[in-house]
Amino acid sequence: MTRVGLISDIHAGYVRGTRDNADGVNVREQDVLDAATKAVHNLMRAGVEAIVDLGDLFHVPAPKKRALLHMVNLINESGVPWYSANGNHTLQRTKSDLHVYDVLSSLCSMFWGYTEPHLDLNTGAYLIPYGTEVEALQNVPSGAKFIAGHFACDDVPWPGEHVSVKDLPFLPTFLGHYHTRFSYTGGPVYIGSTERFAWGEANNPTGVAVFNTDPKGLEFIDHETREWVDVNTDVERLLDDLRGRDLEGKIVRVNVTATAPEYHGLDIKSIRDMAKGSLEFAIRRTGASESFKPQEHTDTQTYSLLDAWQQHTASLKPAEMRKAVQGLGSKALAGAGVGE
Repeated sequence: MTRVGLISDIHAGYVRGTRDNADGVNVREQDVLDAATKAVHNLMRAGVEAIVDLGDLFHVPAPKKRALLHMVNLINESGVPWYSANGNHTLQRTKSDLHVYDVLSSLCSMFWGYTEPHLDLNTGAYLIPYGTEVEALQNVPSGAKFIAGHFACDDVPWPGEHVSVKDLPFLPTFLGHYHTRFSYTGGPVYIGSTERFAWGEANNPTGVAVFNTDPKGLEFIDHETREWVDVNTDVERLLDDLRGRDLEGKIVRVNVTATAPEYHGLDIKSIRDMAKGSLEFAIRRTGASESFKPQEHTDTQTYSLLDAWQQHTASLKPAEMRKAVQGLGSKALAGAGVGE
């Protein structure tokens, strides 16, 4: 085989928010399934002879029936062999349970999933699942034409363990796990994800790739997904920057430059009124990890992390524990300058 499709981080079964579509399915859940369909159909139209999945085929080890059935149909519809390297999201929780790969293999005659490093002789792909990369890279089989794995290298700002780029073999290396597209001469290529999920992925491209093994070449094929709107502003311009924007059905991420007191005095009611039509809306203080969704603070005029903490711990029992936990939180927030 000389024309191989590369796909990564489908995350079928991902669910977020509470809004359902006309069929009663969570909107973001359907977004992910739709994105997977677009991605695979693009590979089919490109005439690939096999599909190599770089991990996180599902968002959880035991996906719901809808997600599982969708992927079974999609794999079978593709009409080509599928090979998958296990990702961190599909790690088995208990050894006694079946891996989702076992289920797929029983329902899809041309699917093979691997939880240990494996060389596929048909494509030349050396599949390296999550958590096996260190030893696998020290024992690359002689017949490998390219690396297809689920791990991060030190060329990307991704938290956790990393493999040094200098320790990679002199082979084309395609990786999932870090959901962005990034490459440089001699370095790995992060194929990306079929849908975007979090702050750091909002501006990253989504798509698949076709790898020609002879002669070597790589072609990306992008697809549309749920639209994201990024707003970078400060406290004074925040409302003006939101006013007049088309936010209907979109995911909105607002980065606001503010001091802690300014951030905790944001006019949530006005922001919430503007965000009504959006699918998701969240605000984060630039340079800080703290973020909030105005829809979750319907009883307040301004945002307060202290209020949020008090509400979060209000149901703790007994009362002595509740007071102690609230006291610890209040002390920590005050020390960080975001208390009263």
